[in-house]
Amino acid sequence: MSRLLGLVVAGMVMITACATPAGQVGGIRIENAWSRPAAAGSNGAVYFTLRNSGGADRLVAASTDVARASEIHKTSTEGGVARMTHVTGIDVPAGGSIELKPGSYHIMLIGLNRELRGGDKFSITLTFQSGASGTVTVEVKGNDPPPAY
Repeated sequence: MSRLLGLVVAGMVMITACATPAGQVGGIRIENAWSRPAAAGSNGAVYFTLRNSGGADRLVAASTDVARASEIHKTSTEGGVARMTHVTGIDVPAGGSIELKPGSYHIMLIGLNRELRGGDKFSITLTFQSGASGTVTVEVKGNDPPPAY
């Protein structure tokens, strides 16, 4: 019996060693996924960096169970007025990178199902035009949101 257990453990180690690293979707690496604290029922945002060591691709969708909906958005400023718009995707050039950050591209979490507190973690699944998709862990950074009155 112990020999069988040893073979099972060795097999699991080999499978783990061959598995795609967390945060890797095809040739695109997803790094430093984070969010700010936000109250349940409100909206939030997710930020991260995409580094592409493969061919050109495009981020076209995101989904998570912490919000009613997730959309790709871009914030821009014109004439001193900030505007946020829904976009259909973000190009990720071959051999290049793109940073989703405050004041720029981000994943908008619409209608949070729960409060996001500093230190919490949740998953988000990203889908690319190539058909590749993967799930990464997002860490909530910062202080807890103010109480709802």
